[in-house]
Amino acid sequence: MDRLIVELLHHHGHSVEKRYVFENGKATIGRSYSNDIILDDPFVSPKHLSISRNGAGIRVEDLASENGTRINGETNIQDQGTRVASGDEIYIGKTKLKLLLPDHPVEPARRMDAFLALRQFLDKRSVAIIFTLLVSAIMVWVAYLEGPTEKFWKTEFFEIVLGYLMVVTFYAGLIGGICYLKLRKTCFKRHMAVCNAFSLIGLFYETLYPFLLFWVSHSGTVVFLKYSIQFFFLLAMFWSSLKLANTTIKWTAVAELSAVSLMFVLLIGWGAKDIRLDFSGDPSYPNHLAPYLKPLSEPQPFENFLEKSGPKLYRSTVKTAG
Repeated sequence: MDRLIVELLHHHGHSVEKRYVFENGKATIGRSYSNDIILDDPFVSPKHLSISRNGAGIRVEDLASENGTRINGETNIQDQGTRVASGDEIYIGKTKLKLLLPDHPVEPARRMDAFLALRQFLDKRSVAIIFTLLVSAIMVWVAYLEGPTEKFWKTEFFEIVLGYLMVVTFYAGLIGGICYLKLRKTCFKRHMAVCNAFSLIGLFYETLYPFLLFWVSHSGTVVFLKYSIQFFFLLAMFWSSLKLANTTIKWTAVAELSAVSLMFVLLIGWGAKDIRLDFSGDPSYPNHLAPYLKPLSEPQPFENFLEKSGPKLYRSTVKTAG
């Protein structure tokens, strides 16, 4: 059998964009429509390259191209031929190709572990829709507990649901676009699941935030801790999305994610006017969760606490007549 396989690789990595199989063991490559492989690359000549099966190897011949042909990114040939081995990569213009013979070894089959099963589960459209709607319902329920008014169901309800759907779509689209540029796949529904999961974690954090930091007496320390938590939260969120898209994450990618997370945190802090040169800011504690809660350095008499907080802590459930 003279079969020859040519893989078109992504220019940022080794992922395969397209695979060509030639049973007769030969093919021509270039921008001209008469070629067996037609490339849309302005740096590739109309008739750039020919490849053919040569016994246990492959012969590559540059057809007097304008920019030549590189073998494995090192040897450059122009208007001449050379022999290459199965698995070698050739570069023409900005296009990267890999040449393979049928007996080229491949990796053994991966075991269906729990992590792979999780990714397949998250790729289901029904899971993405149900999970998103569930988180939206929880956010609405929490917001209603904070302010149970008749106006809530007329205006605030729709604002919360539509706002959250926009956030999920934006996040999944942004990270999906980055993954497509690097991996040639978006994994859109997996990123939606990450956004939903971290939104739930964020709800619990917002609820516990006053009780976690009320012991801090210095306002600058409160601001520093708040934005430090946000930084690690965003970093974990971005890392989880990439981990679900690609099992192997390099340290360079972690460094990039850290830089992006830090940029977002600084923008949030600058917009909220919390970040100064000395991290000076006023700590805020939601009144609906902990009325008039302050750091331990600012105690107040118990009678004052009850007097101010009573109306908010204990709402009358009995309607007065008239």
